[in-house]
Amino acid sequence: MPSGLYRLFDESGAPVSTEQFRCAPGPMGWRYFSTVQDDRGVTNVDLSVDASWRPVRVRIQSPDHHLLVSVRAGQFAGILDDAHLDIPFDQATMTVDYPSPCFPLATIRRLGETAEIDVLRFDPETLLAHPEHHRYEAGDTREVATPVGRFAARAWRPAAPRPRFSRALWVAGDVVIAGEGLELAAYDAGGQGPRAIG
Repeated sequence: MPSGLYRLFDESGAPVSTEQFRCAPGPMGWRYFSTVQDDRGVTNVDLSVDASWRPVRVRIQSPDHHLLVSVRAGQFAGILDDAHLDIPFDQATMTVDYPSPCFPLATIRRLGETAEIDVLRFDPETLLAHPEHHRYEAGDTREVATPVGRFAARAWRPAAPRPRFSRALWVAGDVVIAGEGLELAAYDAGGQGPRAIG
């Protein structure tokens, strides 16, 4: 079970949060759980995907809101705070997004190559869902240095219309090991995670 700690930074390079995570194959496919600490307090993120890396369950508990949704009969059903939700969602053609490395990772693993996909983006402040269209551009695999070692990782650049939102990520196996505004500060590969090569 890979586990670790991300440090996240704003555009000026100032630290804004940490995210302690663990991830592993689960009963449906793959599961990621993390605890995010920032100036608002503590947020828990829990994402489950199926064997094809399609989202089947999302739970986000922020200091102000609680979201729990799962795929049922072609849509997301669940609750936001005390309100019942039915969100149109085509699992075959859509994915989800939220400011945590697990969401682009799951989409990258699902797509495999450069592609575009419709997305439900959960707003980090309100947890309300907004439809968007994202593009994921695949790059080359190379050695990437991190504070916890060097990894053979593939470059990716997710892009979204918020406006001109684009960031580079480097993915090794089922872990984002580096990215613009993101640093892997602590890491344990467990029995299945990618291992540093130096």
